[in-house]
Amino acid sequence: MYSIIAGILIFASSIYICIAINNIYKSRCDYLMEIPRFINFCDGEIAFYKLTIEELYQKYSENYPNSLIIKSIISAQDNINFSKEQKIVEQIIEGIKTLDRQSHKAFFHSMTDMVNLEIERAVNEVNVKGKMAKRLSPLLGLGILILLI
Repeated sequence: MYSIIAGILIFASSIYICIAINNIYKSRCDYLMEIPRFINFCDGEIAFYKLTIEELYQKYSENYPNSLIIKSIISAQDNINFSKEQKIVEQIIEGIKTLDRQSHKAFFHSMTDMVNLEIERAVNEVNVKGKMAKRLSPLLGLGILILLI
């Protein structure tokens, strides 16, 4: 009796784990998809309005209130899932602070190219690793359930 209950709990937890793994890959992809929008916004605002970095934060958060980028900038805690993406955003912010307005265009273009490569990798990971975890974790839980019975 206890082995059946334990097997069912292991099966349910494996389904929960597969959903969590898939969501990590999807949220990483969503975070990366937002970075080109942030770059284009900064490029336009700096070129036309000559805004400072604090004014950029404020205006971007007004236009996109649920932005993952602004949330990660405001709460400066290190998120293990988004550490690579946060470094990209920090690199963009440092480039905005240190470069003059003439060299921003080339900087933003190079950062957009780099982010597009990361987006391709992230989409590939979602399609390969996320789907694999989604399919194999319940099978693993089912296998353990059968072994316990």
